[in-house]
Amino acid sequence: MLSLHPLSSVELTAQDCLFMGKHAFNAGAYARAVEWFEESYILAGLENNKTIRQDQVMEFIQHAINMVFTFNNISTRDLFVMFFCFFLLHIFISLF
Repeated sequence: MLSLHPLSSVELTAQDCLFMGKHAFNAGAYARAVEWFEESYILAGLENNKTIRQDQVMEFIQHAINMVFTFNNISTRDLFVMFFCFFLLHIFISLF
């Protein structure tokens, strides 16, 4: 669960983060959507896919990254770095 503030007991689930990513995506904030979708993916793994499955989230991530690449004229190198960082994060999370 993602804590919103250190003094708050409110936490977001993987599904909550997915919804935030969908709103960002629909508003055209594709890079921000990728961040929310990545957080959703991580939380889904930590929740053992309780609120949403990682494979479902991965579809959103891939589509959002394609939109970032298409509309923000991002370089292939930057796209590779984004995928590589996400891959490393996934490996790190799966170790725990």
